[in-house]
Amino acid sequence: MKTNAVTIAVITFVWLGAARLARAETYGIETLDLNYVEQGWGSPHANQSVEGHGLSIGGRQFEHGLGTHAQGTFRISLGGKAERFTALVGVDDEVGKSGSVEFKVVGDGKTLWESGVMRGGEQAKEVAVELRGIKELSLIVTDAGDDYNMDHADWTDARFVMAEGKPEALVPAREPALVLTPKASPRPRINGPKVFGVRPGAPVLFAIPASGQAPMKYSARKLPAGLSLDPNTGRITGTLTQRGTHVVTLSAQNSLGKAERALKIVFTPHGQ
Repeated sequence: MKTNAVTIAVITFVWLGAARLARAETYGIETLDLNYVEQGWGSPHANQSVEGHGLSIGGRQFEHGLGTHAQGTFRISLGGKAERFTALVGVDDEVGKSGSVEFKVVGDGKTLWESGVMRGGEQAKEVAVELRGIKELSLIVTDAGDDYNMDHADWTDARFVMAEGKPEALVPAREPALVLTPKASPRPRINGPKVFGVRPGAPVLFAIPASGQAPMKYSARKLPAGLSLDPNTGRITGTLTQRGTHVVTLSAQNSLGKAERALKIVFTPHGQ
């Protein structure tokens, strides 16, 4: 009798597990409301990079996922009904070998997985996290401790396996506002680094970090040969061949005024 009871218990356990898996459904991250994604630059995109290109990490193309940017947070309600979360993450190939980020998966305030520092050009890392009992998940992208320039981060093939229900995007958490500094002016202001280093043979990818009321137009005086500026996005791209230090005057302008600041672009070949 005891043996029969154990056998029945095992069969019941297996049957319940199989039934649970049979009714489980998978939801791609791109099916959630991405308007609730918080990020330091640009806008989140479903199935595209933050700049609207196809998702690509380490030379590998992906059809599905979320293109975002550091510093980034996406809060998702699971209601304790999720089985697991899987994804492939990395810096999107649109920034070449620039950018450095760290991905984190946090469940109910506890870190469940972290990627370590990832840089442009590296292969994607696999995420596989068990979520049973987790009520709220946060998908986080940090700037890896430096500035967030070119930190284009992708959560590709990101999927939630749900035993019941479906994942729901949550409104970003807001802490009570403490006014410690004056409110930022709507007039244009150029922030960020004053020196930008260029490695030999590497493409230049630099976004003018300006604040102020949109829309904004950008320009650059004495931009060295091989580089060009998109006046709508403020992105300087191209390949620099002239060695030495180039002093460029950056400009950001909106309906309320114009801001200028010098940027030193330093190009020194290896061994010098």
